Amino acid sequence: MSEKIRSEKNRMRSVFFSLILIGLCSLAVSALGQGFSMYNDRNHPELKWMQAESEHFLIMYPEHLAGIEAEAAAIAEETYQALSENLNVTFSHKIRIYLSDEDEIINGFAAPIGGFYTNIWVNQNDVAAGWTGQAKWLRKVIAHELAHIFHFQAVKGTFWPLDFILSDPMPLFWAEGLAQYQTEKWDAFRGDSWLRTAIYDNNLDYRAGQSVWDGALMYATGNSQLRFFAEQYGDSTLASLLAHRKPTLFGLGKVHHFYTAFESVTGDSYSTFEDRWRRHMTIYYNTMAGQMERLDSLASDPLNLPARMVSGAQFDTSGRFMALVGLASVEQPVRRLWWVDTENGAQRALDDGAIGSHLSWHEDGEWIAYHRITRGRYGSLQNELYRVHVPTGRREQLTYNRRASYPEWMPDGRIAFIGSEAGTGNIFILDITTGDEVQLTGFEGDVQLAGLRRQPGGERLAFSRFDEQGYREIVILDAASDTWHAIGDPESDNRMPVWSPDGLMLAYTSLRDQVPNIFVTDPSGDHPSERVTRQFTGASAHSWLPADSLFPGGRMIITATDTKTRNYIYEIDAGSRADETQIVINPSYTGWTQHRPPTEIPKHISPDQGLITARRPYCSWCTIDHVVTIPLPYYAGGNDWGPAVFTVFTEPLGKHTFVGGLGISVIDPLDGGFAAFSYINRQLSPTLSLNLYHRAYNARFYGDDLLFSRYSGGETGFRLPFDWFNISYTQSAIGGLLAYITTEPTRELSSIPAGLDAAEKASEARFSFWFSTTQQRPYRFLALHPLDGFGIRFQVKGAGYVFGGDTRYIRPDLRAYRIFSGPANHRIYLYGRAIAQKGRSLNQDFFGLTRFGDLSLMLPGLNRDILYGDGERVRGYSDYAIGNRLLFTSLEYRMPIISNLQTRILGFAAFGGVVLAPFLDAGIVWTGAFDYDVAIKRAGTGAELKNLMSVGGLQFKHAIGFAQPVQQLFGSDYELYYRIKVAVPF
Repeated sequence: MSEKIRSEKNRMRSVFFSLILIGLCSLAVSALGQGFSMYNDRNHPELKWMQAESEHFLIMYPEHLAGIEAEAAAIAEETYQALSENLNVTFSHKIRIYLSDEDEIINGFAAPIGGFYTNIWVNQNDVAAGWTGQAKWLRKVIAHELAHIFHFQAVKGTFWPLDFILSDPMPLFWAEGLAQYQTEKWDAFRGDSWLRTAIYDNNLDYRAGQSVWDGALMYATGNSQLRFFAEQYGDSTLASLLAHRKPTLFGLGKVHHFYTAFESVTGDSYSTFEDRWRRHMTIYYNTMAGQMERLDSLASDPLNLPARMVSGAQFDTSGRFMALVGLASVEQPVRRLWWVDTENGAQRALDDGAIGSHLSWHEDGEWIAYHRITRGRYGSLQNELYRVHVPTGRREQLTYNRRASYPEWMPDGRIAFIGSEAGTGNIFILDITTGDEVQLTGFEGDVQLAGLRRQPGGERLAFSRFDEQGYREIVILDAASDTWHAIGDPESDNRMPVWSPDGLMLAYTSLRDQVPNIFVTDPSGDHPSERVTRQFTGASAHSWLPADSLFPGGRMIITATDTKTRNYIYEIDAGSRADETQIVINPSYTGWTQHRPPTEIPKHISPDQGLITARRPYCSWCTIDHVVTIPLPYYAGGNDWGPAVFTVFTEPLGKHTFVGGLGISVIDPLDGGFAAFSYINRQLSPTLSLNLYHRAYNARFYGDDLLFSRYSGGETGFRLPFDWFNISYTQSAIGGLLAYITTEPTRELSSIPAGLDAAEKASEARFSFWFSTTQQRPYRFLALHPLDGFGIRFQVKGAGYVFGGDTRYIRPDLRAYRIFSGPANHRIYLYGRAIAQKGRSLNQDFFGLTRFGDLSLMLPGLNRDILYGDGERVRGYSDYAIGNRLLFTSLEYRMPIISNLQTRILGFAAFGGVVLAPFLDAGIVWTGAFDYDVAIKRAGTGAELKNLMSVGGLQFKHAIGFAQPVQQLFGSDYELYYRIKVAVPF
């Protein structure tokens, strides 16, 4: 075998083994993210966690939420009884429930690891606007997440959680549908509104990324299919489907295979069932559509506005200028606040981020008040009030740590708003000059409020209330007398009040049709409401402007749609009225909407302290779960191969995570093999880490070959995020690392190119400290072609002659990048780096201009160069330039040319979009004092074709390129290359 072939084999072997380790690092980070920190990136050491115990549950909660355990236990025990009977599932251990109000996030999740557990955010005021149905949030979310846990238990196979790899599990939309069917009634925002729109649009595909509502459609599809399945085949068939197993791994175990189970228990293939369901839904909704109105009945054309998906719109008192909140595109789901001149079409973006839909103009027309999610005390994500000065775009935060939303300007310049405290919403008035507050309402308990609007010319306030009994109604509050009354039918789900210009009438949006539609009434509630719209796919009111010749009843600003891909703003006559005709559908097509499981969970469940059998402080060390253990063979050369095992353990709050790997050499068990151990701790504000290695492997490019080294030792580090910059989509952190590592090359390289020295065996006492801040807005093709963003990272690392260390040096390193807008979706990417060193590092720890590009991947929680170090590459050059000072810059003009290649290989490797990027790289390297004539200077130019590739769910950007030195442009000296590299450096 030639040395060249042997070298290439060694290189591929090393890369393969390194990628295994990279994947395990990603697995560790994913395991770490199982706690609440997966959303907020904060550890919250200020919380003192408690544990309560009931017959079937362990309930964990912060001490300040004392009392919630009795509510949760009552709901959980009722749910346990119902789901056990419906699904024929029981547990031999107690299920864990974690509750937290650290963030205003309307969500929860169930984890299919260990004994299964669920994490749930509680005390959420936004459920008054973002959800439908009469079940309160705690009842809805606990029951839903427990249904997922019962599903996990019902389908759990021999090798769980590897069942997800060894079988074809239940698809996600069915898993969500199962949880909804078992625990909720069919309602608007969890099903009907999204499903009917997609049916009418003839577009049920929620996977294509066509709409920001695709997630809601996924839930609606599963929800309706489960109800239709239970009606068609019976609930006992559903339990049998979950209990079905098939052999796997040559009969060594059994797993649940969804599609096999479906056909076995029903006699029909899933595709046959799906076709029947689709026909049934089409008939049901088309029959309904024929008896309701469509957009043409509005007798109006949509306004031409910058947002495709509008969530809020409000006119100023002149009726000319509009404040608008929405998304400009599905591809970049960034919610923006715009100012729009409706007469000449001028528009300007004033803010972006997690902006609420509620907008309020000051009477002077210069200020817009709104609320948005921002960082509060301890880094919590919560709503706060803001105002923006329209002429200048200057933004001001008005409240801090208040959980405030729905601001509304009062005549005297103060602001009324909804404040949430411990899950209870109330109305307050804020003096923005002094910061003083006055509370207007005294609601207590499980009450949430939304949609606050002030009567024009007066001090009456209208808002929607979601009370303790689950009723949703419009409330009128007299701010002068602090008296209030409710209007309308509390079971009709009325919300979003809008005053008429004279303050004598009130429009509101109701979900009584299972989609939004608009009604008007008088604020006293003495007269019945009148219907304004009867849209099949829904309509919502936002503003009501004075009458004119075109709109004698007043100009009402509404949103409506007949497609799932966007909505529109229309102007309609507020004096128009729609029929109240009863819809008639053949009962054989409506039964699925009312079908319920045999044992139902009560809609309202009272707290029961008697269910709690014990309370104690929470022990995080006592609740560590095994995530996964994977046996794999390893091969590191002819004399070092054998079995290996990798394992991950984590605690549900993410306080402790353990990752370990062990390989035993068959040929040389004493001197071969490897061991690695990592521990991550999130009990303090900074995340702490400890890594220990024994003869672990590392690989990096070195000349024409890969330098394959074994290293032993340990390192400890920290990472601390902070919130110095109140800028949307910005993340900042500091971190550090102390390490003592002994490294040993495993073999001599076949050749060492000029500029490099032989790799050394040595011990190092290392340190590293860094600061980083980045801004990156979300974008569907972010991994390939980010549309904007910037980043700065400064790091100082080095080593010292302590504890037997063989090197001493210090190396400051500054990197920065910025993405600038070009025409259409073209972007200019600029990157720069400056690095210097004093002292001597290991030969293999060089920096400068390198021969090969590094291998860099973006993994969950990771974004790092894998096989190189502190080198940069000027494309077009194939030799090294080493020194102790480096300046480098790269400029790319990125042009997307194909959105998606739509190509798959072997069913698991997919090729996405393609970007063409002409580039210019330049670098200069020198040693010691700068001398321009002596310094090594390089400039290269060329072009790359970048493509986004996905392998088994892991996305990375790879590219092929053509490059030449600038001074030899169009000459015969050129380079064709391939590389894997992230779209932004950090």
